[in-house]
Order: sequence, then C-alpha cells, then structure tokens
Amino acid sequence: MDVYNPWLQDRLGRKDAASFLENYLVGRYELRRKLSASASTDAVEPNTFVLNVRAPWGFGKSFFLKGLAEELKAKGHPVAFYDAWANDFSDDPIVGFIAEISQSFLSKTPSLAPAEKILDEALAVGKKMIKPVGKILAGALAKHLAGLSLDDLRALLEDGDVGRLHAGEFDGEGLLAKVGDVALKQHLNQKEQIVLFHQKMGRFVSTLEGQEDVRLPIFIIVDELDRCRPSYAIELLEAIKHLFGVPGIYFVVATNLTQLGHSVGAVYGEKFDAERYLKRFFDQEYALPDPPRNDFIAFLIEKYPAIAHAANISVPYFPAHYGQTLPQHLAFSLVSEAFKLSLRDQLQVAATLDAVMVSWPDGERIHFLLLAFLVSLQHVSTASFDRLDATGNVAQVMDGVPDYRNASLVLRGPSSRGDTFRVDRARSYPLVEVIQTYLSGGKMDIRELSEESSPEGLNVVYGELQRDLPNSYNPNGPMPTPPVLKYFARVRHAGQLH
Repeated sequence: MDVYNPWLQDRLGRKDAASFLENYLVGRYELRRKLSASASTDAVEPNTFVLNVRAPWGFGKSFFLKGLAEELKAKGHPVAFYDAWANDFSDDPIVGFIAEISQSFLSKTPSLAPAEKILDEALAVGKKMIKPVGKILAGALAKHLAGLSLDDLRALLEDGDVGRLHAGEFDGEGLLAKVGDVALKQHLNQKEQIVLFHQKMGRFVSTLEGQEDVRLPIFIIVDELDRCRPSYAIELLEAIKHLFGVPGIYFVVATNLTQLGHSVGAVYGEKFDAERYLKRFFDQEYALPDPPRNDFIAFLIEKYPAIAHAANISVPYFPAHYGQTLPQHLAFSLVSEAFKLSLRDQLQVAATLDAVMVSWPDGERIHFLLLAFLVSLQHVSTASFDRLDATGNVAQVMDGVPDYRNASLVLRGPSSRGDTFRVDRARSYPLVEVIQTYLSGGKMDIRELSEESSPEGLNVVYGELQRDLPNSYNPNGPMPTPPVLKYFARVRHAGQLH
C-alpha cells in the first residue's frame, strides 16, 4: 500500500519548515509538561499555545499547513484543520469551529470512546454559547427604539425564547432595566459556561493522554483567516484564546497579520493600532522563510496555467548552454535579475503575464522574453513603460534600474569550421540588446527583416519575427509587419486588473 506523501508537490522547500515547527511545538509541549510535573501549579505557565504563521498571500501557506497537519497526524497527534474563509458566511464563528472539531476528533474508535464521550459533553456546552440571549435582546431593543410597536417587540422577544412579557412593562426605564438584568444574567451564565467548557476539555485532553496510540498536544490548525471579514476574524481569535485556551491544545493560525491589520483598521479607524491589537492573541509568530528565487519562479510558472502550458511560446537561447531549462523559466529569471524583483513583485508580474496570455489571439506566437520584460517594466515604473512605448529606446528607460547590465542571454555565436567538423560557440548578449532587437525588428516589414544583418547571434531574433508573418502576401500591396508592437497595449490592459 502506497504511503501518502504530502510533500510531492513541494516547490518551495516547505517540508523543512514543517519539520522544524513539528519538532519545536512538540518539544515545547513536552518540556512544559515535565516542568509542570516537578513543580507547583503556579510555577509553570499553562501549557497552551497559539502560533501565528506569517507569509504574504500566494506564498504557499495553505499548502504548508496541510502538509504540517498530515505530518502531525502520522505521528499520532489529534489534528483538526479549519478553513476560516470557507466558514466566513456564518454570523457566529463558534458554529463552524465546533462543527469542525467534532468532525475531526470524534472518530468513533472503540478505544477512544471514553474520551469522545467527554468531548461530546464539552462541545454541547460550547454550543450553548452560540447566539447569546443578550444579543437577541439588544437587537430587539434597537428595533423598538427605531419605531417598532410594543406588540411587535413582544413577539420578537417571544420568538427569541426569552419569556413572555406584558405590554404594560415596556415603559422606557423599565425596558432598559429589563434588558440590563437579562444581559447581566447572560454574562454571568457565559462565564460559568466557559469555566465548565474548560473543565470538560481539560478532562478530554487528560483522557487522551492515557491512550498508547495518541500523542499530545492536540493541534487545531486554522487557515485563511486574513481573507475573512474583520469582525469574524476577531471573534474567532477571541474564541481560540479565551474559550479553547486549554492546556494540551495547541493552535497554529496562518494569517498575514499586516494585511489583516489593514482590514481591521479600515473598520475601527486609522488611529486604531490593529496589528498590535491582533498580536495579543498570539504567543509567538513564525515567518515562513522566503524560498530560493529560482524555486519560486518554477512555482509561479506551475501556478499560472497560461504560462506553463502555452504551446506557442518562443524564447531565443542557446540550449547547449542552458541544458533542460524551461524557456519560460529562463526568461522569467533573466527579467527578475534585470529588475531585481522581490518575490512579491514576481508574484504580481506572473499574475499579469497570465492575464495577458489567457487573452492572447489564437495561433499568434508569444515572444515570452519580450512580454515578461514589458510586464516587469510596467510593474516597476508605469512612466518608464510609457516612455519606452513612445521612444523605443530600451537603454534610456533602464538607466534608473540598478545593476540591469548584469542580466544577459547566451545565444549561439559565430561558428568555426575545421576540416571535418563544426564548432558552435556560445556568446553572451546583454538583455537590453536582445529586447532592443525585438522592438527595432517590430517596426520592420517582411522585406526589411529578410535583409537585416544583425551582429551574430541576434539574427535569431529577426528570424523569429520573420516567422510571425504570413508566408504569402501581395508584393504590390503594403508589406506585413510583426505584431510585437501590439504588446504594449495588451500589457497596459492587463495591468488594469487588480
């Protein structure tokens, strides 16, 4: 029987990061468990933990968390995986959260029956904290004050199952006092329910500790939190910290805290320090390491199908020098080096490239090196992109780009003949010269292209442009010219997508 390997599609080296976190989290739990056993109760902090795994969108957080979950399960740890974004439609985060925990941990395994019975009891307590009565009363009061009739308000309260009240009691102060009494009662009841929930979850953890085939801690992994509504995200974090903060339960929460902070700040105002507020929910943070540049490029090419699978891509290069390198990968690497693109920049450039190529005319060749260059230039500087469109002078617009001269492409250079053999030599050409050849050739018609004599290996570019043109044409009519100058308009349109 084949053993499932969650890392078969690992393109960013996430397995090593998962191994480190697994060893760290389990080691942390074991150390504190031993310290608790040999010290007084107050001497050691509670063995609970909430870890925030940070990385920007598109950097493989979900893939990483799913792989980590599989590794932990394989070692015998109970694991629940909660997709917060998939449950964001709910008004109360506890609803989906409890449902996922129930589904993950209630395996109906006979040997775990005692523990599962206790978990059932704990989750039943947790369900009582969904849609508190105080919230219903507050909503009813707001509607009454907005002009709702007393009979309608009484009906609302009855529908909310908070008892039957007489219309005569709905004078202003009496109503507020009634609401205040019920809210206070609800608050005290909530505190009692939380204590009871903690006790039952603690018994659940203790019962599991006695099982030979179960290892602690329990892990609850939360993904996609930064895509949720700010109110939902905060309520879920509060539930994690206060309701499920039980010794023996470790949380791993993936979120781009900066991005989530922006969303929360937009709701609560610019002066609200959202990121600092959010950090109080976490005991520690782990930043997913940046993958090597070439690994990330390969990941992006696979991520965007138009880049990976376009059949009519053309890139000039000398295969004998680059070996089996994929043309798209080579071109993307050269352009990234020229513009010193960050990983985040590469992600955004890849998304725009994909958009351009998805809308590409059928049957037309894609000069991918030129296209990647133009998309990157527009990403770095729209003004430089527009200037290149107007002037066609590549060297001029690249003057403001640091170290662009280091980017070069190896093409087949001049050949020499011996008595019985021919030797092909490689020659390096600056990237800007190759791009300039594309743009210059794009202004030529088929006759000019066929007559053009460029320095050595750059002839291959003119040859590619010539193959773009129809095999037959009217010699007495206008000469067809290559379509590469249309690239500017296509890139400009795709750049409007956000």
